[in-house]
Amino acid sequence: MPSPDLKPKLDAILEKYTSPGGAHGVPGAIYTVADRNGVIYSNAAGERALGSGEALKPDTEIWFLSLTKLITAIAVYQLVEQGKVDLDTPLEELIKGTTVPEELRSGGKAKNKMTLRHAVLHTNGTSDFFDQARKDDFDAGRVPANLSGKADNVKAKLNFEPGTHWQYGLGLDYAGLAVESLTGLSLDDYFKQHIFGPCNAKTPTFHVVLNSVRSSIHARKDGAYSVMDHKTPWYTLGGGVEACAGGAGLHGALPDYLEVLRALLNEGTHPDTGKCILQPQTVRELVKPQLSEEVAKDLDTAFENPIPELTNTFVNLAGVKKQWSAAGCLTPDGLPTGRSGDSFWWAGLSNNFYHVDFGRGIVAAIGTQIFPFFDENVLNLWTELEKAVYDSL
Repeated sequence: MPSPDLKPKLDAILEKYTSPGGAHGVPGAIYTVADRNGVIYSNAAGERALGSGEALKPDTEIWFLSLTKLITAIAVYQLVEQGKVDLDTPLEELIKGTTVPEELRSGGKAKNKMTLRHAVLHTNGTSDFFDQARKDDFDAGRVPANLSGKADNVKAKLNFEPGTHWQYGLGLDYAGLAVESLTGLSLDDYFKQHIFGPCNAKTPTFHVVLNSVRSSIHARKDGAYSVMDHKTPWYTLGGGVEACAGGAGLHGALPDYLEVLRALLNEGTHPDTGKCILQPQTVRELVKPQLSEEVAKDLDTAFENPIPELTNTFVNLAGVKKQWSAAGCLTPDGLPTGRSGDSFWWAGLSNNFYHVDFGRGIVAAIGTQIFPFFDENVLNLWTELEKAVYDSL
């Protein structure tokens, strides 16, 4: 059980980082945490839109971005569990109406078929806006923006033979298309019926409405934060979507996202509703390390920033041993915050982060709406909050 002074400590950390005119100036942040007994903290500080005077609330809706990937992976593993698909099935056999990439950037056709396993593990050969080659394709008009919501967003060439390297890319978008083909449902409907519904998570959706219950997107440039327009060359919010992007398309309230993490922590069954989204053995399959020792070396490759408005250049947890699962990144030696080695985590481009720690029985998520990714202030905020949680146990 956490100590009784945890809430005021977390409140103080949030206020320190979001205080107007303070040293950090984060526009707003939401933080929510649960242990095996239930939600132990859910609060927010700062503004919904910088300068508006409107308080950010825990249930203010945000763009999850790549937090979407975990939900898509859960959907895939549900279908695997039910015997409806095998992870090593070539995607071209699963996806209807979409051409699965097979042309290599280096020339010629790939020898290896892209499989569903390659898709969920980012070993499929595609890339996204962290890769200059993908940015060059966009500039030349060969592909739409990754976050456009366009149906042809998955057009791509392969940077390598599927299965031979790890590179962050479009794999979960292909996996989402496979779920739709296999079930006959849109990804939005499938998630609501089979993942969010059983977890009593009411807000997540691919269909965003611009209103007073959602946070504005903010930009940081030259050290200062400001509100971004809802329409940029890289995305348009509120204009409708042609496709439910399984890699980055979900919006919703962060406490609802936490409810899915609580189900995973409870071996696949939501502790309040009693409804199962995955069997315990499938949860373990979802989170097990799946990269060879050689391929895992790619996890130390720097993420580029060909679009500085969206991301900084960074190395993911530099100097920390890492592996990869269908659920996200693994740190088998744990982290200095107190997180155990039996855990996984990942992030969303607008500086959102989550983790599930089976070893210490904690799930947590932080949500901000700030570009570019890997904002130093948010990283420090996230670290302080997480350390305070583990110090209280």
